Formats: sequence, structure tokens, C-alpha cells
Amino acid sequence: MPKRFLISLFVSLINFHSTAQTNPIITSWLINDSSNKSSAVKSISFSQDFVYVEKYTQKSQKKIWVAFPINPDTVKHNNSTLKQSYKGMMINGSMITSKKSEDNWSIFLKLKNPDNKIHSPIIGFANDGFPIYGPYGFYNKTGIGEIVRMKSGFQLKSNPKRKKSKKVITDFNAYQFISSTLPDFLDQHNGRFCITPEYPQGTYCYFLTIDSLSNPVYPFLIGPTLFRNSLSKIVDTIEEPFIKYANLKNKINLLKKEEKLPFTIFFAEKSELIVIQSNGMINEDVKMQLYDESGIFVKETTLYQGSTIAYFDAQALYNAEYTIKIIRSSGSTEQKLMINKSL
Repeated sequence: MPKRFLISLFVSLINFHSTAQTNPIITSWLINDSSNKSSAVKSISFSQDFVYVEKYTQKSQKKIWVAFPINPDTVKHNNSTLKQSYKGMMINGSMITSKKSEDNWSIFLKLKNPDNKIHSPIIGFANDGFPIYGPYGFYNKTGIGEIVRMKSGFQLKSNPKRKKSKKVITDFNAYQFISSTLPDFLDQHNGRFCITPEYPQGTYCYFLTIDSLSNPVYPFLIGPTLFRNSLSKIVDTIEEPFIKYANLKNKINLLKKEEKLPFTIFFAEKSELIVIQSNGMINEDVKMQLYDESGIFVKETTLYQGSTIAYFDAQALYNAEYTIKIIRSSGSTEQKLMINKSL
């Protein structure tokens, strides 16, 4: 395939997804590419329709990609029982299984300590592409009001033969769904449509359900059925044009929590482009200047107001460390980038 065509294809994908890399289903994963654990997320890539989460399987000693839809449809609901062996994935790469979904709630405690004073973070994504939050959210679905613990809409069926026990009952046949008009009660999928910090326009989302003592409450993360038809899939290769996401902020142990990078810069080897992605919307035109390892000016480009992506054509550049100077009205910053083209 001609290199000129590859560049054109890649640029069109960048333009189409000029705001996609701020989509939480792309940016929320915890990347740990130094681990060979099957639960570790190695990398994130995305196409026009799917985000691909790269994982390593210890059993088969190979890489796989778990694909989730980027823009799930909120119109068509799903009422069929999930046939897949997993319901979704936590942001650290742990699969949310169908058989033991009650065990997955404890993963949340390892990721984030529950805080009932702030809205819970995203802790995973379901197979239909919608986010899973921790237990706390806005009382009102409109994103205003106090922060409260989300309530499960399920309750145990009356059974006089059942012995009293502190053990959590996990058989969904033992529960019945009780509809409630209160906004902090979840639906039969264990979610609701509401505004969240990551989705200011609103989205359907699931919530972790716990009691006042942080004990798991059925259905834990996702109900017996998904809100939307499952579009998730596991593949051995990505067989469509894609961009590899390189948000260094989400790499485990790479940066301290207080460090915030305004831009993510990476080299797209296949298309020989240096891509500069803003980690937020830009309200002014920003100049980007490229310098070689000797400090000599190479070329310049502009990240325009309202956009999130700019790039340099790197076909004529050699393997070395380069400096990208980012010039804004408030001053300038510099970021380093190593180009290493495969032979």
C-alpha cells in the first residue's frame, strides 16, 4: 500500500476523531505495559467504532484485544440474558465475569477508596460500551444536588425456608426488581441515565452497589441484563485502521498524581507522523515548533482553537530525540519525544 495513501488514511482518521481521544472509554484505562499479568492493560487503540484494550493472556502466552463500542446507542434496549462469559472490564484490566460478578466489587476498593463526598470515578466499562461508576453519584439525574450512595432496585424474595446469614446471596433467581420513582434508585440493569463529571451531556451508566458499611449489594455492578445489546468482542488482531492512544498520565507509576500534562505527544510509526493531542479543549491557536537533538529548528505547525489534534510529518526525520515547543499566550513549554523507526 503506497505510503501517501497510508498518510491520507491516517490523517482522515485523526480528523474524524479530533475529539475522540477525550472520550472516557479511551482515556480512563490504567495502562501497565510492564506487567505480564493477564489482568494488566498493555495499551489502548481506537478506530471509528471501537476502542481496543490490549491484554496479555498467561494461558496462551499471547496478546489479545478486548473491543468495546465507542458510541453505544441509547435507544434500543436489551432484555436478553448475557451469553458471554464476561460482562465488562474494570479499568485495570480485570474482567467482570458473569458467574462471580459479586467478587468484582472488591476490585473497586483496590482501585479507589470510596468517598461519599465526591462523585465516584469510572471503575470500568460494560460490554455495551457504557461506563461503570463507583457507588456515589449526584442525587438528581441532572447532575445537581448532594452526593449520595446509589441504591439497588432489587430485593430478596420472601422465603421462609431461607436461613438468616451474613453471606451475600448471589443467585439472581432469589431477587426481584422493585421499581422506584426516586432518582437515586437504579433500574433493572443496575444503572440509570444521568449527568456525570465525565459526561456533562449525560449518558447511561452503571453503578457499584454497596450498603452503608461498604458491603456488596446485589447486583453488585451490572444487573442480569445489559442496558444495550453487547457489542464487545475479543480479537487476536485489529483488522481495521486504528490509532494507538498514548496518554502517559494513565500509565501506572509513570507520573506522580499531582503532575498534569496538558498535551500528549507520540510517534505513529506506521504513518510516520508525530501526533500532538491536547488533554482538553483549546480556546486559542497554539503554535507547535519541532527542534532536533542539536536544538536546530525543523518545522512548525498549529493546533487550532476548538481542536484537539495537530501533527508533524516525520518521513524525513531520522531516529533521534526531538523537542516539541508548545507556545501559548500564557507562555511556552517543551516536551521530549524519541523517534525510533523500525528497520
